Amino acid sequence: MKEVRKRQGMSLISFGIIIGVLIVIAVAAFGLSWYLKKDTIEAKKVEMYINDRNTVQETLMKAANQVQEKYKVTVTISQKKDVSDGIVYTLNGLNNSAITGGKIGWKTKASNATATQDTSIVLGMEMPVYNGVNAIWSTDSHGNVVLTVNGKEYLASAGTNLNASLKNSLVSLGDGTNKIEEAKSKKIPYVPAGFSHVSGTTLENGYVIQDSQMVPNEYVWVPVKDMSNWKNEVKNYYEKESEEYLIVKKSVETYGGFYVGRYEASNDNLRAASRIDKTPWTNLVWSQAMNSTNGGAAYYARQVKSDYGYIDFKSCLLYEAQWKDILKFMNKLDEKDSTSWGNYMNSTFDITRTTAKYAQMNKEDWSLGEFKNVTKAIKKEATDLREDSKDKKFNKGGWLTTTGVTNINSVKNIYDISGNVYEWLMDSTSDDSRSIAGGCYRTFGSVTPANKIESRKIEEKAEYIGFRVALYL
Repeated sequence: MKEVRKRQGMSLISFGIIIGVLIVIAVAAFGLSWYLKKDTIEAKKVEMYINDRNTVQETLMKAANQVQEKYKVTVTISQKKDVSDGIVYTLNGLNNSAITGGKIGWKTKASNATATQDTSIVLGMEMPVYNGVNAIWSTDSHGNVVLTVNGKEYLASAGTNLNASLKNSLVSLGDGTNKIEEAKSKKIPYVPAGFSHVSGTTLENGYVIQDSQMVPNEYVWVPVKDMSNWKNEVKNYYEKESEEYLIVKKSVETYGGFYVGRYEASNDNLRAASRIDKTPWTNLVWSQAMNSTNGGAAYYARQVKSDYGYIDFKSCLLYEAQWKDILKFMNKLDEKDSTSWGNYMNSTFDITRTTAKYAQMNKEDWSLGEFKNVTKAIKKEATDLREDSKDKKFNKGGWLTTTGVTNINSVKNIYDISGNVYEWLMDSTSDDSRSIAGGCYRTFGSVTPANKIESRKIEEKAEYIGFRVALYL
């Protein structure tokens, strides 16, 4: 009996051991299954990341090609891989393209991907840099940079430092619009992609926009309510001259105005810039030949569109009609003496901008001396030379200044229309001459007021003759 009980006890123990072993095996099998499944999940995550990364890379490569074609720039993508942090693409655009020095960083999980920007980047509002590709740079109402790839947004880290005026433009376009049909129907300023409205400027005081260059070019909208200053035709001294004039005229009439350089043109590596505190681009002929615009002010003004990659705007040297429209906008069209708001020999004004420079006339031969920095507030005094003097001797007066040195010489936010340097115009006065306007630092405001149009040989160049650029749609 005891033997039977003993056998039964051993059987129960054996059964328990077997059950235990089975449980261990089951747990082990479950654990192994879970572990293998976990590896499968992680593998899928890595695969998803790699696929996402490859998609992004392909998108960026396509985007680079689009940018190069659209903006006529060179864009390179250098790639840095890091297994733990993901991948970073650095975009370098030459010739002041819409993207310069941008960095896009993706973490290992697509859901945690972020986009970061160098503070040197200046972007246009809602500007589709990657035209034709599902990747768009834009900025939100808080001034943050957003990259959208295939419908998914990657927000820049908080505190991204964008150009201050650009951030202002994100709040409001003021009197303007970024819709071209609205601009056309309402005859209000059009602000295209790549441009932004400068806060505080209005149609009344001079509506200003700036482009997206590292140092922005600025332009002022000139409203034109009637076309009374425009001729029906002009002489055709070079191919398509009259055609261009009629195109500009039609644009001004259609959109109710045009943009003019806020400042006299300065030389930005052979590109005509419109920037403050720059030396006016002088000693430049109108053209090297009457039957062309090669090599002179007319050429460089026309090249602004392509030089800076403007998409909607075309550019040209100001026409006489546009010059008169500017003066009409300023209420200066019939003025007989512009001394009080210009830079002439007999003008007087204070320069307080320490970033400004000036060069004084040599009283012996009227040549210009070297430019000097304005280290502290300085007063430009009126000349002691009389208008009718024959000996042309003076002891004071006669300065050429950099652009925008004082608000006294600004009307409707446009600087130095009166004095400083003469400005070449498109209009011909004879078969070998073109017009200049505005007077200069070596003339008198009553002799050459802003509205006086004069004539010069096309090959003439002087340190007192410059130019200004106009933009039209």
